[in-house]
Amino acid sequence: MRDDIKLLEEAFQHTPRRFARVLPAGFVVGEQTCPVLRGTIRGWKLVRKLFRGGRVVCSNDDGVEGERSRRCEACKRDGCSPRIRLRIQTDPGGSLDGAEIHLELNFSSCRNFLNYAHELAMARLEVEEVVSVLSVVNRVGWGEIIFEVDRQPDGCPLNH
Repeated sequence: MRDDIKLLEEAFQHTPRRFARVLPAGFVVGEQTCPVLRGTIRGWKLVRKLFRGGRVVCSNDDGVEGERSRRCEACKRDGCSPRIRLRIQTDPGGSLDGAEIHLELNFSSCRNFLNYAHELAMARLEVEEVVSVLSVVNRVGWGEIIFEVDRQPDGCPLNH
């Protein structure tokens, strides 16, 4: 087979990408609510969102430039908050069957993620090298994400 055809085939053979929301009961992915997410965090990036009346009125995907080409640094609108967006590759065979999940973290969950990454670094590990388990703590009205290294033996996934 021609190399360019192989390259095209590979580009279209990927796991579906889904976005997750955090509720006090767990992670909502599509129509499904999962109490935990188990997988490998493949990447993260800074994003920003400005909410007014519970609706997003400005956002960006790079933490630098918002809507209408406004530079976030110069904008300084009250209430604009930095967030971290994680890209998580879930484990195959689980309830999400290897799907790539995108998850935005609120402030306290961002702090928990940064602490988790720091603890791994102290153990000479990178976030991308371990299987992580994300769970939600019910904070009455909102959910806070807790990060842990999966301590299950290989081949023994957590129940979803």
